[in-house]
Amino acid sequence: MTKRGVCKCLVPLLLGLLLLLAGCSGEPAGTYEVTVGENTFTVDREAGTISGGGQVCRYTVEGDEIRITYPDGASYFEARHTNGSTAGWNDLYESGSRVPGEVLTEALAQEVPKASGGGGMALFGLLLIALGIWNVASPRSVWYLSYGWRYKDVEPSDAALVLGRIGGGVGIVAGAALLFL
Repeated sequence: MTKRGVCKCLVPLLLGLLLLLAGCSGEPAGTYEVTVGENTFTVDREAGTISGGGQVCRYTVEGDEIRITYPDGASYFEARHTNGSTAGWNDLYESGSRVPGEVLTEALAQEVPKASGGGGMALFGLLLIALGIWNVASPRSVWYLSYGWRYKDVEPSDAALVLGRIGGGVGIVAGAALLFL
């Protein structure tokens, strides 16, 4: 296969991959509903509000911290630590008319970045990046370790080398994405 033939095959594949990746969004819509226990809350990301239990509260998320401000100005604060524990304080008086801050922060849990799961994905990501760099830098040696040892006096085709480099690039991107999970 000639270089021109390889390009004709690869361009549609790369465009399809780009469209697939562009369509992926881990973020929910601007407004969504969450059920916690028996309560259903409506979260409006654009307005920064959570409503339920007959009240509309404002919320802010900074890093791993959630601050909820009730309509009367009282507030609740909670921080989720990387080990999964939480710490919070309440500067409002107990009142039966308010939804507890703990319930609201549980409803807003997906707004807070997920805590690290111990580094398993990061280690796998680093391995993918290393293999990707090896594929990009020396696709011939990767080909010999994968296929070349099976045959006598054979050289890899140009297409095999190009695809090895492209696969290495995809591995680097995927590994980098895993580092941020």
